[in-house]
Amino acid sequence: MNNKQSPISDQQSVPLYSHNGDTLSLSRTALVGLCQDILGKGLTFRFSAPGPSMSPFIRNGDIITLAPVQPVAYRLGDVVAFVQPGTERLVVHRVVGVSPDGCRIRGDNSLEDDGVIPHACILGQAIRVERNGKKVRVGLGPERKIIALLSRQRLLPWCVGAAAAVLSGIRRLT
Repeated sequence: MNNKQSPISDQQSVPLYSHNGDTLSLSRTALVGLCQDILGKGLTFRFSAPGPSMSPFIRNGDIITLAPVQPVAYRLGDVVAFVQPGTERLVVHRVVGVSPDGCRIRGDNSLEDDGVIPHACILGQAIRVERNGKKVRVGLGPERKIIALLSRQRLLPWCVGAAAAVLSGIRRLT
């Protein structure tokens, strides 16, 4: 395993990335910086989704493609990447409300908002999700508005659980 260090001060350093075989893991700071640089040049940025906060529509390990978008273009239901104030980490969650100050954002698998994220902290919009090499079709299309409305009312986790139970029952019958 190779590690590249970034000097923070004379006494300490933080790893920018670690390389193990064909996998390159970036630090939080390096990932945000790379994402900002690439999207800032008008290019798309692809990376592996970390964590379950957007499950079931985006799962841990799915490949997300982000595209730069003008702040006035954010709409209810869009899945956006932003720098979380305070932690400075890259987060990908859904817009559940839009105001002149920013976007109210929440993970699909969460009952709590991330708060109103200022437009300046939003880096781009998810335009594609891939799982096991195949495009995921649910969550970024027209249904994104319904998902956002259910999420805003804190009903999405319940609806997803109910849908999963119904599908499970149907599979057992067939």
